[in-house]
Amino acid sequence: MKKIFWMLCSMTVLFAVGCESDKTEDEGPVGEARITSFVFSAEKNADFLLKDYTGTITDSKISVQVPAGTDVSSLIATFEVEQEGTVVTVNGTEQVSGTTANDFSVAVDYLVTFGKKNALYTVTVGELPEATWQKVSETELATNEFRMAIDPTDNQPGFAIQVRSAEDAQGPILYAKLDGSSLSSETAYAGNSNYIAFGYNKSGQPYIFFQDYVETSSERAGGIVTYTGGKWNRENVTTQKPNAYVGHAICDVDGKMFVFSSNDKAGTNVPRREINMTTLSGGAWTTDQAIPNRPLNRGYWPIAYEKDNTLYLMVSNPVSPMSVSFYKYANNTWSTILEAYSYPSASGDGTFQDFPINGIGPNMVVDDEGNMYAAITYMYSPQVLKINAATQEVSLVGSAIAPVGSIAGRYCRVAISPLGKLYLVYKKADDAAQLQVVSLDDTTKDWGAPVQISTDEAEDFDIKFAPDGTAYLAYTVSNDIDMSTGTVITPGKLVLYKLATAE
Repeated sequence: MKKIFWMLCSMTVLFAVGCESDKTEDEGPVGEARITSFVFSAEKNADFLLKDYTGTITDSKISVQVPAGTDVSSLIATFEVEQEGTVVTVNGTEQVSGTTANDFSVAVDYLVTFGKKNALYTVTVGELPEATWQKVSETELATNEFRMAIDPTDNQPGFAIQVRSAEDAQGPILYAKLDGSSLSSETAYAGNSNYIAFGYNKSGQPYIFFQDYVETSSERAGGIVTYTGGKWNRENVTTQKPNAYVGHAICDVDGKMFVFSSNDKAGTNVPRREINMTTLSGGAWTTDQAIPNRPLNRGYWPIAYEKDNTLYLMVSNPVSPMSVSFYKYANNTWSTILEAYSYPSASGDGTFQDFPINGIGPNMVVDDEGNMYAAITYMYSPQVLKINAATQEVSLVGSAIAPVGSIAGRYCRVAISPLGKLYLVYKKADDAAQLQVVSLDDTTKDWGAPVQISTDEAEDFDIKFAPDGTAYLAYTVSNDIDMSTGTVITPGKLVLYKLATAE
């Protein structure tokens, strides 16, 4: 009897186990076919994005917003699933998180399979609202000129500001750095100065070049100050007297600091009114250096730009016909990109017109391919020229802006975002001098509608992009003075705006 009972019990257990086994085979492993997170990361989409954009998951729908104008035709999604062993496919192609690219210009269906369970997620990608220019700071300053640069260590803008003294335009130099919503400043050089240039090295150390303004004109040499040991110190180097066309040219490349100025007094190796190169290497400064293989003997407005540890240099040549030259320095070697470019004559007879210097120098940026973009004003019309890195051909970018007057249209500024989008800044007209910003439309390949920054009558201005994609635009407003009494009615100011493009 006990034997029969034992056999019945064994059969019951086996039957139960068998039923459980059948249940697993029918329904699959325990768990759900589910996507738990979805993101387009900057790391995996470096050509298109500068920050991560996370999707919102609602039931079987995933929505992601990216900046307007983003190329979404080949984005890589990084996603997580609930259960190990889950298979995700799109149109039959298995998806590898952080690897597989898809075209998200249309909705994309992700089929999620876990065992015999399936779920379908529809991913749609939309555009974030257009970013707008926002005022960051406004500081009361009687400025004569300023230069702006981006500190590579924190993406924040810094400024070298030459302040007007009570008597005339010459005065001390201030260094200012954005701190939240204010510009905190300190004296970088207490003596009278002129013609400043400014930049950071890759460690975030600031350098300011200036003309040391003294009563004896012939003794107005160039000097450099930098911040070390908790204070500003003058470097052990003196350049030949720089003239007014100093430009904006301090650059850190290949472990060296480069400073470019235009001599107003001849040196041993560099003639008067030619470009003087001063370098810091191995802790020692060397000045009175000429640009190798440069045949011209007059140069103004050196514009230096660093890209991928390569230095690009643009120089204006005030000889007939007026022209511009472009150079490159990489791996300790100088090369000429374009020796001298002048405007072809409208007559088509092979002659050239003077390049439009118009008293205030041009401006230049460089893209990832090494193409150079020069902002100039020709007949007071702001425009951008592209110098092709491969062919050295020069072409007009978009359409030239309509002439904006003989004073307001003296110069313009170009900037390029980390993803290669071009921006152009110029003044509206003589009587208003209000800053306008246009960007190049990726579809039409022309400049979009201008955006007016403020109602201020701007004097000097500059625009720069930080590596995180934020654009900074700064401008000065002159003192409003009662000329009969010399009384300041409205003090001058330095104003800073930013465009958080969210690229």
